[in-house]
Amino acid sequence: MVLDVTATAPDGKKLFEASKFYMPQRDTSIQPFRPKEETFEIPIPPGTKEVNVAVRLTYQPRPGNVYSVHSIDRKVAISP
Repeated sequence: MVLDVTATAPDGKKLFEASKFYMPQRDTSIQPFRPKEETFEIPIPPGTKEVNVAVRLTYQPRPGNVYSVHSIDRKVAISP
C-alpha cells in the first residue's frame, strides 16, 4: 500500500509532496479493521490563504500494477 499526499496552491503550484509505503508483515503494515493515523507537516508560504490537499491510497502488488483504494481532495483555508 502506498499513501501519496500532495498540497498545491490555488494557482496550481505544488507546495508539498510525500509518499508513505506500507509493507505487509512488517512494522509499517496496515492492520485490517484498525484505524491508522498519519501526520504530515506541510510548509505553507507566508500570505497563502488556501491550499488544495489530495490524498491517495493505492495498492501496488508489483511494479506497474496500481489499484486505487481510496482518494480524497480537500480545499483547506489557512487562517493567520
